[in-house]
Amino acid sequence: MTEIVVDAGPGPRVHAFVVGVAHYPYVGRGRGSGAARRLLDDLGQVSVPEPSARHITEWLLSVDRRPGDPPVGTVEVLISAPTLVSVRSPDGTTIAVDRAVHANVSAAFRRWAARCATSRDNVAIFYFCGHGWRQGDQLLLLEDLGEDPDLVLANSVDLGVIRARMHLTGPRLQAYFVDACREVPLDLAPSGSRPKPLVDVPEPDGPLEPIDAPVFFSTAMGHPAFGDDGAVTPYTEGVITALKGLGARRKGADWAVTTGSLATHLQDILAWECTGEPTQQVRIEGQSAGRGILHSLPGAPLVPFRIGCRPPGSPLPERVTARPMLTPGITARAQVFEAARGHLTAGFYEISAGYPSDSGFTGDAFYHPVDTPNTILPVTVRARTRDLS
Repeated sequence: MTEIVVDAGPGPRVHAFVVGVAHYPYVGRGRGSGAARRLLDDLGQVSVPEPSARHITEWLLSVDRRPGDPPVGTVEVLISAPTLVSVRSPDGTTIAVDRAVHANVSAAFRRWAARCATSRDNVAIFYFCGHGWRQGDQLLLLEDLGEDPDLVLANSVDLGVIRARMHLTGPRLQAYFVDACREVPLDLAPSGSRPKPLVDVPEPDGPLEPIDAPVFFSTAMGHPAFGDDGAVTPYTEGVITALKGLGARRKGADWAVTTGSLATHLQDILAWECTGEPTQQVRIEGQSAGRGILHSLPGAPLVPFRIGCRPPGSPLPERVTARPMLTPGITARAQVFEAARGHLTAGFYEISAGYPSDSGFTGDAFYHPVDTPNTILPVTVRARTRDLS
């Protein structure tokens, strides 16, 4: 097993379960017949889950939790790749990771669920990256998928079963991150196969307590997920960027990433660097995304900005000056950017855009907030008036 204990102290803890599958030895080999064979042959090898799962695991192991937030207690991690995978701990040591085969996932889930059940004030984090299909609920495809082609779906996981069990016994705050395709192959129903259950889910004996447990899917139902070979996926990068601070919302004098603010900001974080190709469409399902705090910040986050010129087609400025607006009577030091983009601490600013004297253009100064997850600062560009004196 790969159970990494971060903080075994008393009190509520964050317990995370990370699964990445970048190795499918039984797909594309002409195994089985009929619907099962077509399902297996339609899948290919995928490399992005290994760096993506490793990246989010190492962030969980090293994240600085603020006072008042439950510290990270344990991280269960299983990653399949063509070769053995290791993750790096904050002290620089490497930890070998077990493979994401069904037996290991089943055992790890039971440990994770049991730890999460020790307190309703714990925080449960689940992350999966790998192949996926949609059949009723989301199916998560594990390394040994198709080991028995007559039971082609046996070594997959029904996310609905995980969520149902966790609703019955888990903490009040849960978050699920699923970076997988959600296509619905026509051969799923004719295959006549179902996932082996990870755990029994008893019938509730009364009304279930409402919980904050959204599922953040990387793509819409019926659509594929994206990633570049060998690299962390844009979705996973976006999730970590959001949890670090760009998914935060101000709460009085404090900043915190809540399930609700993450639901609001994650799509905009993914779209910020997207050029050319359509932006991957994040979908949020499951129980409510609301006020549950996933991560608190020590102060206002650093927010990326870009200059947007109007009217459209106007030239970008050569220099941007941003002066924070603080308490009346206090003069704050301005920041100067030699480009039309950069990062500013969230707040309210006086913005000035500078153009070369021979450019024939000038930009009006204006006031504008810089807020999460990113901000476009709108500069009104005018033709420079000739000095006839």
